[in-house]
Amino acid sequence: MYILIESFITIVLLALISMLWIEARRTAYAPIHVPRGAAIYTVIAVSGSGEGLEQTVNSLAHFLGDAAPGTRIVIEDCGLAPEGVKIAELLARDNKNVVLGTNELIGGEKVWQTT
Repeated sequence: MYILIESFITIVLLALISMLWIEARRTAYAPIHVPRGAAIYTVIAVSGSGEGLEQTVNSLAHFLGDAAPGTRIVIEDCGLAPEGVKIAELLARDNKNVVLGTNELIGGEKVWQTT
């Protein structure tokens, strides 16, 4: 009888843990919902040679996917070297959701203007 009760408790605990795990994964990977007319901008501020920029942009684009059509990835030029500018331009050309931007100060606030 003791083994039967212990087995039942084990099964209930495993079921509870499985349900919690499924809920955690569902929450973590829930699609991003963008209200109609709204946009999400992810800004990547880069300088120097732009090393790792392609991997960063591609990872973000994959994460955002088609679930959030109003999203844009803005590559902010904070002093890119010529090779970094070339990488950024190629990324923007190859992906319609990637744009190049410049960081402007307007009234003491940063404003990203896409080019």
